[in-house]
Amino acid sequence: MIGLKYNAWDKITIPVYQEICDIAKSGEGDDIFNNREIDILAVLCDSDRESLGNLLLTDYAKLAHDAQFLRKIPFYLPKDVINLGGVNYRVVVDMSKFTLAQYTEYNALRADVSTNISQIVACLLIPTTAKGYADGYDVGEVVKIIEAELPYYKAYGILHFFQKAQSLSLASTLRLEAKKMARMARMAETKAERERMRQEAQQLRKASIYLGRCLLSR
Repeated sequence: MIGLKYNAWDKITIPVYQEICDIAKSGEGDDIFNNREIDILAVLCDSDRESLGNLLLTDYAKLAHDAQFLRKIPFYLPKDVINLGGVNYRVVVDMSKFTLAQYTEYNALRADVSTNISQIVACLLIPTTAKGYADGYDVGEVVKIIEAELPYYKAYGILHFFQKAQSLSLASTLRLEAKKMARMARMAETKAERERMRQEAQQLRKASIYLGRCLLSR
């Protein structure tokens, strides 16, 4: 009897999730949705379309029902340290603590997040035994460990938390710049210059408030 090998989000690794996404994006024709569903179920069962085609309709319907867990990804809030394969990793979400190499690698990879998830996460996970990114350890090996050990929903949670942390940092910077501009406006020599600086400070405050509201709504 064929059953789901990957029957919970804890078992869906990044490569498995990417395979499912590739299937979901592919296909043409009138039977596109049925074909996608069969192929996705085949991935979840670690099987193939032909084997699923031999199932009774009732058995196939049960598999499709059991796969409904995919519709809602669990919430995951990363801790400061995460253990993968018996190794502890620091979760670095403060970009001000990035090394130049780490920042350069992250910027190069984020151009295509959907296919570079494991590599991007490897930029954020630093072995606790290392002083910094790629310092005394092989980043490529960390990528392999992430793909084998880290469920996709946790990778998603780490990346989401990282992006939110950067947005919070930006909102804080905008507020500080608004205060700085307001102080400069009070010391301006001319009325026109004072009014220009006052308007810039107001725009910076509005931007920080808008960004803060966006973050609160997530």
